[in-house]
Amino acid sequence: MDGVNLDFPLAHAAKVLAKSRIPHRTFEQAIKRIWQTASVAQPGEVVICVGPSRVGKSRAIRDAMARFERPVDAQSEHSMPPVSRPVLSLRIRNSSKNARLRSKDFYAQALSKQHHPIFGFTDAVDHKGRTLATVIRDTAEDRLVEAFSQTLIAEQTKFLVLDEIQHLRYMEGGRDGPIRMLDSLKTLAEEKGFVLVLAGAYPVLDFLEQTPHLLGRSFDFEFARYRFSDDDKESFCAVLDTIEVLIPWQGEPLATYLDYLLTNSLGCVGLLMKWFREATTHAGNDDRGAMQLSDLEASVLNRRKRQALLAEIDSGEARWHRNPPAGSEADDQFRPASAPDNGDSKSPNPKRKKPFTAKNRNYSLGGRT
Repeated sequence: MDGVNLDFPLAHAAKVLAKSRIPHRTFEQAIKRIWQTASVAQPGEVVICVGPSRVGKSRAIRDAMARFERPVDAQSEHSMPPVSRPVLSLRIRNSSKNARLRSKDFYAQALSKQHHPIFGFTDAVDHKGRTLATVIRDTAEDRLVEAFSQTLIAEQTKFLVLDEIQHLRYMEGGRDGPIRMLDSLKTLAEEKGFVLVLAGAYPVLDFLEQTPHLLGRSFDFEFARYRFSDDDKESFCAVLDTIEVLIPWQGEPLATYLDYLLTNSLGCVGLLMKWFREATTHAGNDDRGAMQLSDLEASVLNRRKRQALLAEIDSGEARWHRNPPAGSEADDQFRPASAPDNGDSKSPNPKRKKPFTAKNRNYSLGGRT
């Protein structure tokens, strides 16, 4: 882009925010829980992590499962890739033309991730001049499943990680489509000796609750958002303090606007980070070198998106707990809120806020009351 200077402080800040791993209490707890649970799970068992969209599930799963990866020998720069692949991670995506996900599409994606020599090659065409799409189209699904299974065994895969599994709801076969797919993978895990690790947003409960055979052998937990308890506010303040170090910020400390930022991010750190990245764009449009509160005001979630996200979260939390979670009487705090006054009247010190309720309590899917 000739004549356009993208090297300015706020552009750099946006890149830093996109790449930064900001440790915080619920994130670190999730990593520890995933890693410890996966460590004790037996082949054929399932680890399930459920939570709001943009709360940090994907990053937590990735960081936790990285502990099982085989370390790379820095001295063997030109050596072949290791034969062993302890962890195979896939993100469920629906890229079909008719907006319906097929099980065949899933296995094709898995074989591509495995770099299968026949069904996952990266060249434009194979030795017969066929594209990969043509090869997949002309191959029976049973053969793809067998190739996938044999590669799992050959690469000594111990964990199959499926992220964004809420997209399974778009599978062919109506409501039974995702149920059949998960049951098939559960059976495959038992036969081939690996642990199935699943992560997704609350809509996964639509079909997880219909798979008692799977839930009977699962370890499941919620990666919850931050709420308005004293502990959660303190942890959220720590996130704001870290962000303030990463960006050029002009104004009162970000913690001053705790309630406003917690409310409009719905308590999800991923949403908070995206909000700040959008705000850097607004500040850059005004040719300013630092972000201000007005940039956050201009970039806050619009009412339509906010209502849709909050409805999904409220419904998911209620279904997970089977009753209103602790602190739910404070949920009105997550309704649309106006920006704080940027003048002399500032939000009270967060530590002086009256506590709302006790800490959140998490229940397993198989043990709710």
